[in-house]
Amino acid sequence: MAKDSDKIRDNQDIFEYKQDVIDQVEAREQEPSLAEIHMNGVINVVEPIDLATFFGLSAVMPGSPLLATLGRFLLFPLSIICELARVVLGWRATLNIPDTEEHNLERNEALGHMLIDTVMTASMGVAFVGGFFWAATLSPLIFVGASLLGVVVSGLNAIDYHNKAEGQKTERGLLHDLRDREMNHEKRKVLNNKITQTYVKEKAYRAKAKINAITLVLNGLGLAALVGVMLMGLPALGVLGVASGVISAAIMGKKYYDDRQAAKKSARRHRLSSLRDDGDEIRSEKTTTTGLFERLGGCFGWSQPKPKRENSHSFFSLRRSSTIEDVIEPQEQESAVIAPVVRKLSFN
Repeated sequence: MAKDSDKIRDNQDIFEYKQDVIDQVEAREQEPSLAEIHMNGVINVVEPIDLATFFGLSAVMPGSPLLATLGRFLLFPLSIICELARVVLGWRATLNIPDTEEHNLERNEALGHMLIDTVMTASMGVAFVGGFFWAATLSPLIFVGASLLGVVVSGLNAIDYHNKAEGQKTERGLLHDLRDREMNHEKRKVLNNKITQTYVKEKAYRAKAKINAITLVLNGLGLAALVGVMLMGLPALGVLGVASGVISAAIMGKKYYDDRQAAKKSARRHRLSSLRDDGDEIRSEKTTTTGLFERLGGCFGWSQPKPKRENSHSFFSLRRSSTIEDVIEPQEQESAVIAPVVRKLSFN
C-alpha cells in the first residue's frame, strides 16, 4: 500500500509539473511581442497629446480659423486613426486568448470591452465624416455621447473589479479557516494552492480596478472639456482637457517603458532557457558518443586513455576524497606498502 501511495503521489507531481509547463507555454504565447508593445505605446502616448493640443489651442485661440483647419484636417483625423489602430490591436489580443473553459471569463470580459470600444470608435468616425455634410452641432453631440459612454464603462468596470477583489479576499479568509482545521497533509496542500490562486486573482482585480478608476477621472476631465468647448462655448474649460491629456500621456509613457522592460526580461529568460536546453542536448550527445567509443574499444582491444592522477596536495582534491587512501600522500602510500616487505626480509 505504501508503494502504491508513493506511486500515486509521484504521478500527481508529474501531472502538476506538466500542467505548469503547459501554463507557461500558454502564457508565453499570450505575451505581446515587442513590436506590439511599441505600437501600443506610440498610440497611447500620441492620442492624449493630440487631444491636449486641441484643447490647448481652443483655450488660447477660441474661434480661430486656424484652429478649425487644424482640428478638421490634422488633430481629429489623427485621433481617429489612433482609435482605429487601438481597436485592431485589441481585437487581435482578444482573439489570441485560448477558447477554453479556464480562460472563458477572461475571454468574455475582453470581448465585451472590445465591443464597446468598437462602438465608440465607429461613432467618432461617423461624427468626423458627417461633420463635412450635416449641421455643425450634430458631430459635437456624437463626440460627447461617445465620451460619456467611455466614462460610464470605466466607472462600471472599476466597481465590478473592486467587488471581485473583495470576493476573492472573502474566499481566501474562508480557505484559511478550512486549512487551519484540516489535519490531512494532502488536503492542506490543495487548500494552500487555492489560497495562492485567490491572492493572485485579488491582486489582479485590484490593479484593474485602480486603472479603471484613474481612467474614469481622466475621461471625466476630457468630457467636461469637450462639453465646455464644443457645446457651451467656454474655451477656458479646455484647460481640463489639457490636464487630462498630459496626465494620460505620462501614465501611458510609464506603462510603455515598464512593458518594454518586462518584454526584454522575458525574452532574455526564454533565450537562456533555450540555450540551457541546447546545452543539455549537447551534453547528452557527448555522453552517448563516449559510451559508443568505449564499447567499440572494448570489442577491438583499443587502449583506453589512462585517468589523470590527481594531486593529493590540492585542497580541492582533499575535499573530494572519500577514503583515507585518497588523503595519504604518495610517499606515505609507498612506504606503507614497502615497510612490511623490508621487515619480513630483515627477519629472515
